[in-house]
Amino acid sequence: MECSSRSPRSDNRPARRPLALPHKGDSDLMTQARLFVVALRRSGSTIFWSLLRQDRRFRAYNEPFNPLIRRLGDEAWMSRERRHYAEYESLLTKCQSVFWDRFDAIYEIQELQNGLTDRQHAYLRFLLADHENTIVETTRCHFKLADLRREGGDRAVLVHLYRSPEGFATSHLLPSTTNARRVDVPDATRAVMIARAKVRRAMLRRRFWTRERGYDHWGLETLIGEGLSSPFFSRLAALGLDPTAIHRMPAVGRLLAYWRVAFSKVEREGRELFGDRFFSVNLERWCRNPRPALVGMYEALDLPLPSFDFSSLRRPGRAFDSTNPRWAEYRATLGLDALLGTRVDDADDALTGAHA
Repeated sequence: MECSSRSPRSDNRPARRPLALPHKGDSDLMTQARLFVVALRRSGSTIFWSLLRQDRRFRAYNEPFNPLIRRLGDEAWMSRERRHYAEYESLLTKCQSVFWDRFDAIYEIQELQNGLTDRQHAYLRFLLADHENTIVETTRCHFKLADLRREGGDRAVLVHLYRSPEGFATSHLLPSTTNARRVDVPDATRAVMIARAKVRRAMLRRRFWTRERGYDHWGLETLIGEGLSSPFFSRLAALGLDPTAIHRMPAVGRLLAYWRVAFSKVEREGRELFGDRFFSVNLERWCRNPRPALVGMYEALDLPLPSFDFSSLRRPGRAFDSTNPRWAEYRATLGLDALLGTRVDDADDALTGAHA
């Protein structure tokens, strides 16, 4: 393919043309080391990816299906986000036109659909073929595990990284002031931004248990949808949950129900598809004791464990109002106790599920 410096189209979607999907026997791709990390937004996937990225034997892709990758040519945006997207810059340096011909995002409307499109298959294979060993961290593939297994091959390892349901809901309803602290502006302006963020957070705390809308900071409100006909609500009945009852819940209940849908899907299909190469890793436990999970993962990859620097690991924030009995009520209503038993953020070990 002829290489050019073409960028994505101005309508925010890359130009598309038909691509043949390679047959999985076309090369030795299927015998290379592949590690997929699947997590919900605000569940520690960036921290996990950043640590694994230290292993230079791998090329580690952060969120390859994120539509924001269209902004790689925006230097102002890249000046803030380059640390997360350097691997894609490397591909663009080789040939922009090839990359944009392959790139295909997973948009919110597609996330709850089963499977990748043919173009998304081809894009994933393009990424996997660029390096002998590859790590792919994504928050958009909970319902596409069979396709990850197909493209990853027999040596593929799947890690399900999950945060406690209470911590997950809290992180979406109470955004932190971290972004305001990182913005490159004069100190006085930053101080005003932080002060405003704290005032807004205090207001959100007062409405935590009753809030209905306005929690779409990371797209979960869009994914959940407003009506009972949304893909999310249609998936609840299969788990024995009442879509109408959950539709009437405030945002905290809906977020916990979304966590339940995604968690159940990955835990069941991950074991079925990847067998003993499936790892279920709780974020809170892992941040306290990361080594056991990493040892198991690298044994499955048949690679020696490198020497990781864990100094940047920090335990994630706890759930809002963690002793409030409403958490227990939601856990019982949504069947979370049956899935998790005791609170997951009070355990000692980071390795659960298939490798307990």
